Amino acid sequence: MVQIFNLLESEQTERLKCMGCNRAAHFRCMKCSENYCASHAEFHQKSRATHDHNIIAVKDVAKNIHSLSAVREQEYCGVHTTRSLELYCLECDKALCSLCCITQHRTHSTCSVANAAQRAKRELVELGPKAGEKMSVEKQKVIALRKMANEVQIDHEKAKRSLKEFSNRMIQNIKTREDELLAQLNAKKAALTKTINGKIEQTEDKLKMVKQTKEFAGKIQKNWSEVEILNVRKQVNKVKF
Repeated sequence: MVQIFNLLESEQTERLKCMGCNRAAHFRCMKCSENYCASHAEFHQKSRATHDHNIIAVKDVAKNIHSLSAVREQEYCGVHTTRSLELYCLECDKALCSLCCITQHRTHSTCSVANAAQRAKRELVELGPKAGEKMSVEKQKVIALRKMANEVQIDHEKAKRSLKEFSNRMIQNIKTREDELLAQLNAKKAALTKTINGKIEQTEDKLKMVKQTKEFAGKIQKNWSEVEILNVRKQVNKVKF
C-alpha cells in the first residue's frame, strides 16, 4: 500500500519520527500503527499494556506478509479498542477513532477514512507505472555504475603498467649514467696515474744522476790532481740540479 511505501521512504530519509521523542524512528508497532526509536520501541514492548503488540523494524514491514494483513485488517483503534477507525490524520498518515482525533490529534488536519481511502486508491493505481519507471532508472544506474567500476579497474591496471615502464626506464637511465660516470672516473684515474708514474720515473733518474755526481765529486777530491780537477770542472758545472 501507499502507506507502507511512504513509511519505508520516510524511514530511509530519516523523516520518520518517533512518537515518544521525535528522533528518527526505525521501528513500528503494527497494533498501534505508531513509529518508535529503538529506546521507545523497547519500552513499548515491555510495557504491561502493550507487551503483546507486534513491533518490527520499519525496513521489514513490506517483507512481512503479516504487516500487510495487519494494515488491511485493522478496523478498530489500537488505543481505544472498541472504537472503529472513522477518521484519518493527514499529518500523521494514520487512521483514527473519534476519541484519538479530539485528544492526541486535536490540532492536526483530518478527513474521513472514506475520502482518504479514495485518495489512496488513486495513488495505488499510479504507483505501478511509477514503480516500473523507477525500476528502469535504477537498473540503468546499476549498469552505469558497473561500467564505471570496470573502467576504473582498467584505468588502474593501465596506470600500474605505465608506472612500471617508467620505473624501468628510470632505472635503465640511471644505470647507463652510472656506467658513463664510472668510465670517466676510470679514464681520469688512468691519466693521473700515468702522469704521476712519469714524474716518479723522471725524479728517480734525476736522483740517480745526482747520486752519481756526488760520488764522482768525492773521487775527484781524493784522487785527482789539481790540473785534472780544473779540466773537469767545466763538465761538472753543466749538471743542473
